[in-house]
Amino acid sequence: MSGIKNLIWQAYAIWLRFTSFLKSTWTTNDYPIRIRFQLDQEQVKSSRLRTIPYSAVVVNWPSMMGAGKTKHEALADLRKNFENFKANGRKLPRPGTRVPISLPLAAASTCMLN
Repeated sequence: MSGIKNLIWQAYAIWLRFTSFLKSTWTTNDYPIRIRFQLDQEQVKSSRLRTIPYSAVVVNWPSMMGAGKTKHEALADLRKNFENFKANGRKLPRPGTRVPISLPLAAASTCMLN
């Protein structure tokens, strides 16, 4: 992504972080969401695997994402993942803040051993 576009997304994330202090509960509408389109690369005709062209990602929260064949499917998948995150009792990060990528303890220890 170009530097200017990234700067605009970060400014938008800061704005949403500021406005998040006016609410006590957050929904996906309170987070900066970037929808991307990936061009279909040459695929082997016999392959059963297909590229999912659209992805929706919460800016600064790389593990919160969704994917689909259309923008609407990607956004719906993101919303479903967001609701699953909340349903599991995990604390939502404040909109606009950076969320570090975290690995489960077992996966982290396996990576360190290899």
